[in-house]
Amino acid sequence: MRKFLVEMAVSAGVILLGTIATVPAHAMTFDFSATSTGAPGDLASGAFTASLSSPGIYSVTGITGTFDGVAITGLSGYANADNVLFFPTQPYVDFQGISFHTAGLGDINLFSNGGYFEVKSMIDSVGYYFDGSPISLHVSATPLPATFPLFIAGLAVLGWFGWRGRKRQAAMAATA
Repeated sequence: MRKFLVEMAVSAGVILLGTIATVPAHAMTFDFSATSTGAPGDLASGAFTASLSSPGIYSVTGITGTFDGVAITGLSGYANADNVLFFPTQPYVDFQGISFHTAGLGDINLFSNGGYFEVKSMIDSVGYYFDGSPISLHVSATPLPATFPLFIAGLAVLGWFGWRGRKRQAAMAATA
């Protein structure tokens, strides 16, 4: 009876952990980096949170990161951005692009028009107003944090079954 209760408790724990750790399959996080290929050398990096709209097309619902060392504070509709991400195929963005607010540099739009470009909504401290500055844009999918607890739970269950099997073999050897 005790063995049955332990097995039931382990099974219930694994099911509960799997339920808690599950994130909708269509939600994704993508790391991105953008580097200006012209003067003055803008740098952006961070992560997009997106929901799957259709195969390979994601609607960006959130953004974190920095642009030229300044915090990105959220998405915006600057430059008529549709905030759509295409992954894994390139171009990752379309002509409307992905726009975001920054803490002090105004809004930025990353878009594609036969290449990757950025547009700033205001003049930066050096006096540049960028209208279509070329950039290099890289996007990669990141593992969902919820997959790690499930992975660890699976390893724990396998370890428990292995331990249980060795314990059973030792008991059988002792009685033989």
